[in-house]
Amino acid sequence: MPRYDAVLIDLDETLFDFRRAGHEALEASFQAAGLALSDEWYRLYYATNAELWREVEEGKTSVTALRVERFRRYFSRLGLAIEPAAFAAGYEQRILSVTYHIEGAVEAVREIAGMAQVVVLTNGISHVQRARINRSPIAHLIRAVIVSEEAGVSKPDPGIFSLAAGFTDCRDRSRMLMIGDSLASDIAGGIAFGIDTCWYNPTAGSVADHVRPGYEVRHLSDLPAIVRG
Repeated sequence: MPRYDAVLIDLDETLFDFRRAGHEALEASFQAAGLALSDEWYRLYYATNAELWREVEEGKTSVTALRVERFRRYFSRLGLAIEPAAFAAGYEQRILSVTYHIEGAVEAVREIAGMAQVVVLTNGISHVQRARINRSPIAHLIRAVIVSEEAGVSKPDPGIFSLAAGFTDCRDRSRMLMIGDSLASDIAGGIAFGIDTCWYNPTAGSVADHVRPGYEVRHLSDLPAIVRG
């Protein structure tokens, strides 16, 4: 018998390569506006985007508001007179059309799905996340997809973990596992919900003093062995 019956797993930077897709979508959006995306501009966007997602995690803003606010804030910092709502809409259309996987993601999910029920739990924009998942070869292996914009609550709030767990047949939290790359949302949220956690840490970052994952892996290929126990 496997160690875990239900596996909740994050999407961006755990299964999907969001940085690659986001860079391509941003570059194409700037080209459509007649501008070239520099490395410096991309780094500023990535920092601004991360800033807004932290505000979502802290309950200071909503995913719906983030969709335009990240570009309003970004263009203000760049001093660019670009209408943020229109740019945001174009960016979303571009990013949902591409799905890049982290190395080993497809194989890991296939193996895990043979042992446990898999639910994707993502802080994200609903139509973007669902379109990307539908393009992925792992789509048929996933029991449910819980997106924070639809749920009205974001990781690390235990409420969204409870919602995700409800889509499984598992009622024993000791047999549930949360996998993700973010200590602040995936791991802290899983701990608050009372389930085991596994931190996907490909860059060998440091563990925060107040957030201690039960497991830590550098490669997704190590995940099935943890689920198997």
